[in-house]
Amino acid sequence: MKRIIIISILILMTILLSSCGNKMVKNGSAADDGRYKTSVSVPIEIEGEIEYATESIEVYSDEEFLNVHSSFTFTPTYRYVYYNIEGPFLGLVDYDELWKWYHELDEKDSSDEEYNEMFLVTFIKHFNISRENFNVALEILRQTNIKNGYDMTTEDFELPNGYIIYTFDNDIINNYYLRR
Repeated sequence: MKRIIIISILILMTILLSSCGNKMVKNGSAADDGRYKTSVSVPIEIEGEIEYATESIEVYSDEEFLNVHSSFTFTPTYRYVYYNIEGPFLGLVDYDELWKWYHELDEKDSSDEEYNEMFLVTFIKHFNISRENFNVALEILRQTNIKNGYDMTTEDFELPNGYIIYTFDNDIINNYYLRR
């Protein structure tokens, strides 16, 4: 199962990087009836402490998600960003090392079970990605999404939250990205 998801992710990233993503939701387009809003936390700093303000991410219904992301053979527990690594993050590592890691994952897991750790977190830990480099990749992704008119309040274009990810606490991360 992970093999299918990883291959799908790599194909999607290739498509995104080549700017051929024609099924993507654009800013200003009407939401499909199959989507609903979920409340998520976005970190803000107040007097040196991290607080979490609320905003809405438009999330597909389970049925719509599986129609749009046909490589998934299970109903996901978490939002799409949990299972995806975008191109700017992949660009932080050597291509050959990335493929080596991919094949190691592929050999290690042949189950149809869902991930128990956010895919980007697994990537960050394996390649020891610094928070500074994460932020650079995140800004490239954000600027690319703006340039292409992608609505980052939708599940498909939600930006990874570095404050949550860099806790490396799977309970916090899993709760944050839970599809509600």
